[in-house]
Amino acid sequence: VWDSEALLDPGQRPAELDALRNAGMDKIYLGLKAAQIMDLATTRQRLEQLLRDAAGKGVQVSLLLGDPSWIEPPERHQLTDLLAKLKGLAFISLHLDLEVEQLGMPVPDRRLKDWLETLRVASSVSPW
Repeated sequence: VWDSEALLDPGQRPAELDALRNAGMDKIYLGLKAAQIMDLATTRQRLEQLLRDAAGKGVQVSLLLGDPSWIEPPERHQLTDLLAKLKGLAFISLHLDLEVEQLGMPVPDRRLKDWLETLRVASSVSPW
């Protein structure tokens, strides 16, 4: 679910969760937009509520993040900082959608090494 606005909206959340369950879904990958990350205090509170409500409906929620700039060493801290700020939330896992080709083709070996290092660092700091 790249667009998580409706699930994070307390007024729309119950119907959205019911629709997911009625469609046979018991696990979702929840993405966050840049604006949601910028207003992390509000987003974190809404995530806490969503995760609690989803668990009550039998829906497991994984965190889905994917900014290709995080592959680059000078930008990697943005990912680790975000993971630190989201620590303590009851996601069941973290899914990083970091597509190396989004930074240009052909993909040089250095970028593949940076991508692997980003995954290693994220894995070491992620509580999920």
